Amino acid sequence: MEELTFEGTFFKYSNKNNIWRVEYDDIISIESDKPYIRFLLDGSKKIVMKKSLLDVQKNLNERLFVRINRKTIVNIKKVQSVVKNGDVYTLSMQNGLEYVVSIRTVSLVRKYFFLLNSSEKKGEF
Repeated sequence: MEELTFEGTFFKYSNKNNIWRVEYDDIISIESDKPYIRFLLDGSKKIVMKKSLLDVQKNLNERLFVRINRKTIVNIKKVQSVVKNGDVYTLSMQNGLEYVVSIRTVSLVRKYFFLLNSSEKKGEF
């Protein structure tokens, strides 16, 4: 039996054999491959579980975790750059992964990326 519990700065996940405690700051991205989702973490670690991306998204801080397309949520703190090539926006992540941003979420991604980077300098975010 799988159990996923969201706490203040971390989540706990357990299945019949293992228990993990994951700090939100360690999450790079969350990818959906229905019916599973994959948490990609710092240090090239992964956790795969049978959950919906929407259920997880509801429990995350929407200013730090942005759904960039139907299959991906990213930790905006882990984004290195937002690059436009023609009509396509791509995010480059700290771990080297790149994700295409859906046209519907481009303005939101740009807003939070710039907000984070300007407020980090001021220590506000």
